[in-house]
Amino acid sequence: MTPKQFDALVLLHVGALLAPYGFSSEGSRHCTFWRKTDHEIYHFVMADPLRHSPTYDIKVFASSPLIDQEFKTHFPDSLGVPSDTFCHLNAKLGVTHKASSFPCTDEKSFLAGFENAVRPAILNHALPYLDAVSSVESLLSLVRHAAFKLRTDG
Repeated sequence: MTPKQFDALVLLHVGALLAPYGFSSEGSRHCTFWRKTDHEIYHFVMADPLRHSPTYDIKVFASSPLIDQEFKTHFPDSLGVPSDTFCHLNAKLGVTHKASSFPCTDEKSFLAGFENAVRPAILNHALPYLDAVSSVESLLSLVRHAAFKLRTDG
């Protein structure tokens, strides 16, 4: 599957799943879905094809311009992840450091993996995880990378 085909499938299927929850891929060149909360917190779901395998993983994380001075420059596709490696969606464990790999050899394998693993993992793990990150305090409790800290320069 080409990167363009992968992006089209993700935008169609993952996008349709996330849209009712307020996510958009506006401004993304690839497969970054985001939503903004009332408190300058942004939630992200990103599907990334793996380079040496016909699979992809999904990153789930929250960030904010309040803790990332490069936020506006890199939004939405090239942001750093405040929770570092603890941003991978695992179909059984939730959002953790151990990613599940989902198939994307072709459209048929993508759709089967999406229905059997990705959809339930997003609904049962990713969305509740992100819903819990609704304030700067809850976001700061997840920070594992020293580059992210509460900004005091406005």
